[in-house]
Amino acid sequence: MNIESGHDGRLSLVRFPEHISDDPELRVSYRELSLKLCDLTHPHIVQVHELVDENYLLVEDLQEAQPLSLPPENPEVLLRGLLDALEYAHWRGIPHRLLNCHCLWLFPGNSIKVWGFGLDYLEVRHGPGQMFEVPATAPYWSPEHCLHEEPDIRSDIWSVGVILYRWYAGSLPFQCNCMPVLVDRIRNYHPPVPPGPHADLILRCLEKNPGDRFQNIRELRRYL
Repeated sequence: MNIESGHDGRLSLVRFPEHISDDPELRVSYRELSLKLCDLTHPHIVQVHELVDENYLLVEDLQEAQPLSLPPENPEVLLRGLLDALEYAHWRGIPHRLLNCHCLWLFPGNSIKVWGFGLDYLEVRHGPGQMFEVPATAPYWSPEHCLHEEPDIRSDIWSVGVILYRWYAGSLPFQCNCMPVLVDRIRNYHPPVPPGPHADLILRCLEKNPGDRFQNIRELRRYL
């Protein structure tokens, strides 16, 4: 995510990744999705305001926000905001498809916001990579994503399980610096029961078969 200061210092510019700018067909897909994201208005979603010069997105100010890359001190408060954002976006027909800790931002006032509904997925799916290279987002991929199937809201729910596992256990449930081994672990390995109050919920999110997970955020909320 390449962030630059906006025109008036109160907004931020996010530049399209270079490989997207250079690919006319992919650029159209990225642009169409970006326009859809402009209509997502929610207190826990990073607001996309408009396209600028066909190569930038004008978004709300990110200069005072911090990527939520480390487990937070109070996961309970942030969990509600994360689920609110996902439920709203899913209701609007937009799954994230690549939900992970790297797209969560912490704003002043301990407010969590989610970035990149669909955009990050397009970047990684079509971006440069090597067979044995492990993207930072790969430990959050669902088993079906690893099989090159199109992720849906149940893949988002899997990723919620990975995020919560990391928040409460302090480590990822699936890790390896070799991509084929990581994929095998995601598809076949069952991690230890995590600590904290939501162990059963987390393990339900991490069911290998999408049909065995929560089928939507509302169902997950009822379990909470």
